[in-house]
Amino acid sequence: MGQWKEDRESVWQKVQCPGLSHEARDVFRLKRSIPQRLEAHEYKQKTGLLWLMLIGGTGTGKSTIFNALCGDTLSQAGIERPKTSGPIAFAHENSAVEEGFPLREVRIERIARGTLLHQSITGTLGGEGLMVLVEHAEDSLAPLVLVDTPDLDSLEVKNRQIVEELMRLSDVVLFVSSQEKYADEVPFRYFKKYHGEGKKHFLVLNKAQPEFDWKEAADAFESQGISCREDQVLLLPYLSGDPGHRLRETPQFAFFYDRLTQLFSGRKLQKIRGEARKRDKEVIRAEWRRLQECLQAEKEASQQWLQSLHASFQGACARLAQQQQQQERMSLESRQYIHRQIRKHFSRYDILRKPRRFIADAVRAPLMFLGLVGKRREESHEEALARIRDRMDLSPLEATIESFNREVLEKLSPEDPASPLFRSLRQKELVLTRDEIRELVHKEQDKLIAWLEETFHKMAEGIPKSKQVGIHSVYIVWGAIIISLETLFMGGITILEAVLNSALAPFLTKGAVELFAHQELKKVARELRQRYHEGLVSVVSHQRARYEECVRSLLVDDETLKEMEQSLSHLDA
Repeated sequence: MGQWKEDRESVWQKVQCPGLSHEARDVFRLKRSIPQRLEAHEYKQKTGLLWLMLIGGTGTGKSTIFNALCGDTLSQAGIERPKTSGPIAFAHENSAVEEGFPLREVRIERIARGTLLHQSITGTLGGEGLMVLVEHAEDSLAPLVLVDTPDLDSLEVKNRQIVEELMRLSDVVLFVSSQEKYADEVPFRYFKKYHGEGKKHFLVLNKAQPEFDWKEAADAFESQGISCREDQVLLLPYLSGDPGHRLRETPQFAFFYDRLTQLFSGRKLQKIRGEARKRDKEVIRAEWRRLQECLQAEKEASQQWLQSLHASFQGACARLAQQQQQQERMSLESRQYIHRQIRKHFSRYDILRKPRRFIADAVRAPLMFLGLVGKRREESHEEALARIRDRMDLSPLEATIESFNREVLEKLSPEDPASPLFRSLRQKELVLTRDEIRELVHKEQDKLIAWLEETFHKMAEGIPKSKQVGIHSVYIVWGAIIISLETLFMGGITILEAVLNSALAPFLTKGAVELFAHQELKKVARELRQRYHEGLVSVVSHQRARYEECVRSLLVDDETLKEMEQSLSHLDA
């Protein structure tokens, strides 16, 4: 296979869709059909052969007519299901049928004419499919490959599959039926499909009674949208005994055979071949347009799906906010951390810091001696963060994500288990694990702590000199800030220290607190809560992003569409 063919195959293998619209089945069908038709078209262009296929149902005499056309008993005839278990071809001994043969599921085996074929060597499609090719030396039939296909209404699915494969090569179709079976549903449906593709066709009605008029069948086909002229309909009489040999002697068949040999010779052959290649191109282009329509429908359905996903995400975030209002543990720990940072950065403005610490230590000493309180120790950043993480309750967030995942599967999953999105949504790695949730939360907390430290640092550097003077002129102003913080953030220092600080409160000037501490710290607290909530929402958003990527990864991108269109450029060569 040429490199350009391999490249084309790799492009068409990229064709996919989520399976959210009714057009999805056509996407997968056309994904296979178009490149296969392209390869079949190129093969026929190269070999110049004209393929005539006999198709029909069981018991219609299809193999009998094939034998009559070949002038020998090549294919077994009978009424059992199925009689033809594999395709049989009749071709010139010098024809290059195998060269670049596009049906990879089919293996060709040549035998000499006159060999009696038994069902055991006609082959099947399973595994290595076999098509027996019977060689002949008749130059008048050299451009023609005549194929007896398996029965369309066979109980064996593989028989219908091999017919579908072979019909991509067909240029002319002989639809063989009988007077009582010409309107049978399954064979007729296939004939209607190939007629719709514009293939040159003949209708052969076997076992016809003398009083049966071809117009009766033509009218029945006309009502189904299939037009048949008189020269396209062949009525063959019912023959007993060995119909294969007797059929060639009937005037109806002799006339039809002469017409076929004239049709496939000289200029008429060139005209039929040119018309067949033109139809092949038109079918390929029509399928390409249909594929584009289907992919667009899938794209639009995916956009609607993503909107529904966003609505589910918003609902999950609302539930998380409600749960957050009920949970105070993490909030309290964060507020305690704020207090420590504020005290660390602004304690230099506390004029009575050393006297306060001396008084506090004096009071704590006997309590420490009695073991009622522990030794005072400044907590490091790493220790504070680790303690916050260890005590953080992730169950509300985990419950929110679990609820979100369940809603996606229950409300947004396609119903068809064969749909690509149905399978993708159930991949184990798609759902955030508990460890992944904890890791994402820790990353958000790192960003939160970094923001707090930066905020306090900027506040410490940005105090105007006039405010610093004002603050220094106030008795123990930092004690007032601490009291203000504890009231705002509900705790954060020991009861003993609170009592000591509150004892100094009557000496504070309220204006100094309002100038700086009260307003600034309220603003920090409000933004902290907002950032904390956004951090939790970002974890849920991470889960949503996985679902979004799941859908988008199943859509064909513009670059692939362009490459697919370029692969059709060989049609104009």
